[in-house]
Amino acid sequence: MPVGTRGWTLCAQPNCREERASDATDPLRARIWLLEFKSDPLKIAGLRLMLRRELGRDVSRMSNDDVVDSIAALLASGTLHVHADAVERLPVMAVVKPAPPPTASPRAPAPSAKLPAIDAPTFPANVNLLSQATTLVAAAAEGAPFCPL
Repeated sequence: MPVGTRGWTLCAQPNCREERASDATDPLRARIWLLEFKSDPLKIAGLRLMLRRELGRDVSRMSNDDVVDSIAALLASGTLHVHADAVERLPVMAVVKPAPPPTASPRAPAPSAKLPAIDAPTFPANVNLLSQATTLVAAAAEGAPFCPL
């Protein structure tokens, strides 16, 4: 069964003499490779058909993930194998080196500490705060508003 646009074919013939893709027996790589076909309805239908032939039972109720996992397991076991054109092979997982830690850039000098502006006092210096508080408490007890409207 042709798979994808790169000349890959899934094959179930045990005595097949055509060249096989070498990484198809690794279950993780097979699953990663098959995941690109999961969202294509025609490709997943072809995988379901092949799975149905191999398992001999209905697979229509299986999720696409289960189909991909099952085909990957069949590839890993050798029941299925992949043929690839001479130029194309299954993608090889690249080893990615971790990125080097960021280099410390010179820090900008800290802004000079400026003192906040001092607000002008709310009350004049000669106010008697105790008598004002007493007056406000007495007015509140009588029910008078603090601020006239």
